[in-house]
Amino acid sequence: MRIRNREGLKKVLAVARKHGLNDSQLAERLSVSPSLVSYWRSGERNFTEKAALTALALWPKELGEDFLTSLLSEIESNKLDNSG
Repeated sequence: MRIRNREGLKKVLAVARKHGLNDSQLAERLSVSPSLVSYWRSGERNFTEKAALTALALWPKELGEDFLTSLLSEIESNKLDNSG
């Protein structure tokens, strides 16, 4: 499932940058390919639900409650969209 929240993605990329992670290192931490991280940076692809949840597990305090609330809201919305 894809997460369309660009602000949440930007926040994850900023936290990763703060920790000195390059695209390959971030990809490894989030269990995705480096090319996918590149697509995220360019805006060509949306964040995956799994990657967003992994980022939240890695950096809960830095991503914060707003990130979690937004993520849960989008996941719930996606479920409703796909249910009928």
